Amino acid sequence: MVTFKAATCPACAGALQVPDNRSTIKCMYCGVNVIVREAIHAAAVGNIQNWLMLANTAAVSGNYQEAYSYFTRILEVDSDCIDAWLGKGEAAARLSAPQYSRIPEMCANVATAVELVNSENEAAVKARAAESIYRCSGIYYQLIRQRIQRNISSDAAWGEFMHQSGEILTGLEKAYKYTPKDKRIIEGIILVCKDLLTGGAYYDPYMRDHKKRPMLRTRAVPGDYAVRVNRTLAHYAGALRELTPAPPPGHTSSAEPSAYDALATYLSS
Repeated sequence: MVTFKAATCPACAGALQVPDNRSTIKCMYCGVNVIVREAIHAAAVGNIQNWLMLANTAAVSGNYQEAYSYFTRILEVDSDCIDAWLGKGEAAARLSAPQYSRIPEMCANVATAVELVNSENEAAVKARAAESIYRCSGIYYQLIRQRIQRNISSDAAWGEFMHQSGEILTGLEKAYKYTPKDKRIIEGIILVCKDLLTGGAYYDPYMRDHKKRPMLRTRAVPGDYAVRVNRTLAHYAGALRELTPAPPPGHTSSAEPSAYDALATYLSS
């Protein structure tokens, strides 16, 4: 079955509808021979700005599935589009579910954007990449913490929580490499480490004490995992000290609250 696709004449820029079963056609406007494959590609390239606008609009409105689809369509035409790689990465992370993290997918996409950028724009793209990872990781960490608080008695849920927390730490460490002087990222890493090491407690309805009350049990990260988390914590605590001068007397921070603030309050209480 023959289908017609949008195309652009390379000679006169006329808008064409070309059959996909032909290798060449004549332009109906200027009469030159047009290579169908190239004309279809030219039309697609011309649509990139429109798709980018639609993708960003969808993302702003919270429709991340639509945004993801548009960013993917752009990359099918232009695999060097840095904005599309960054946008697709964030859209993927926002589509994460409590049981399924897409943080690694986000990190892979933004890493591609960083690899593609030229030296002139490298710092700006790295800053965007780091901000995206930081923001999305914080949102996702809140999501999985809410889930584990409801399901902390489940061995499977605790195992998933540790694995997903590890993916978040990996992402934040990538963000740190992009912007090593961003204290918020370092603080995020430290908070996740501390939260993991704090563990949690729950009453086991199947175990009773001598007064026949449900026994209080605790969740903790296992030995090897705890060693890695403690090592990470120590490293970034040192990095934070190097970046944190003593505040002047009476100084108060006016920084905008982040997704980690509730966690920070919890751990300090």
